[in-house]
Amino acid sequence: MSFDVIPAETITDNTITTILDQASIEHSERAGIYVTGYDFNFWVAVEPERNLLILWSYWNVLPEAEEIEILRFVNHLNRTKILLQFSYSQQMCRFYGYYFQPYHGGLIPQNLLKVCQKFPAIMSDVVDEGIEAGVLEPLPDCSRSQSDADHETKH
Repeated sequence: MSFDVIPAETITDNTITTILDQASIEHSERAGIYVTGYDFNFWVAVEPERNLLILWSYWNVLPEAEEIEILRFVNHLNRTKILLQFSYSQQMCRFYGYYFQPYHGGLIPQNLLKVCQKFPAIMSDVVDEGIEAGVLEPLPDCSRSQSDADHETKH
């Protein structure tokens, strides 16, 4: 089986958005390429000077969480999870996940699409772990209100 390789010197934001469009993956321009077509939203940044794609996202840390517990959580993830790297920003009060994809020899679109599947799945799992550990903010309550339930949809 052969795959088309996109030459490194031609990879731009437009290249990435074209790949996402061809795969029908929802995305928008929001301080970069913001991918919303999966359960966990993330950004894709192209760094042509380093021939590097960076997939990244974040989740808010509980303000009352002790910094040592947050750092233990981040260290635990960096020891036990593959593919992603994790960090904590005290200044932003955020937990970050990153994936770095070098493309010195070019980029195979199928590989990018596979990483775009794996990244949000891993982020979702680790955020659930962080919520359970008491260091990350809980998921927002998205339950429907009674007024929503009473609303009739017209077709």
